[in-house]
Amino acid sequence: MREILRLGRGALLLDTQTFMELKASRDVFEKGVTLIVAISFIVGIATSAVGFIREVAAPLPEVRFREMRQGVNQALDMMQSFGGPPLDPKMRQMIQNYVEAGMEIGSRIAEIPTPLPSPAREIFKAIGRAVSSPFRRMFAWMFYGLLVLVAAKILGGKATIQQMLGCTSLYVVPHVLDAFGFVPCLGGLLSLMAFVWGIVIYVKGVAVAHDFGYSKAILAFLLPLLVPIFLLLVLAIVVIALVAR
Repeated sequence: MREILRLGRGALLLDTQTFMELKASRDVFEKGVTLIVAISFIVGIATSAVGFIREVAAPLPEVRFREMRQGVNQALDMMQSFGGPPLDPKMRQMIQNYVEAGMEIGSRIAEIPTPLPSPAREIFKAIGRAVSSPFRRMFAWMFYGLLVLVAAKILGGKATIQQMLGCTSLYVVPHVLDAFGFVPCLGGLLSLMAFVWGIVIYVKGVAVAHDFGYSKAILAFLLPLLVPIFLLLVLAIVVIALVAR
């Protein structure tokens, strides 16, 4: 735990020495995996707990359905108050009937008996989300890391795959803020901060791992994104040219 905290502090401060020591470590990849799993699990536990509380505290289905009916009626009224075309009473009734039918289907699905009572089912769902969170993040980290490694090698990079993945694993440290994503307004801002700061740390990791300057590191980071976009643009131009003939 002390090692993880030290790595986290160095990553947030963009401390070059921390990145260099991690790169030179014999178990650089293992440390990267440990960091990804630890932070992802912490965030997964927090978000799953919040999701469980919300599910348990959610209003009863009939209350939600009543609120949906009111919302549909208000939306229809607003269409006319803002200058929209007046709705024929039959059309309005037809829309309301469709909504009622949809709610009825949803109600029947919700009433289908399950092997577990609702609270127990929600607990298992929350545990599943928490446990699967590290695996999802690890897959994304390794997949994109391999693409960046190929781009970096094209640009003259020298890092091994273990060094590349280990150094870039530090990007996950700011994402501990994702655990507060449930907080209204502030949660979104914290998640955005984590995302941006994570990219900065990732680029730093690429630069240290490959002995790059920041311009090359940024290019290596962006190439896996830019190449598909470029190919799609070329394909779109070709299709437009063929259609225009």
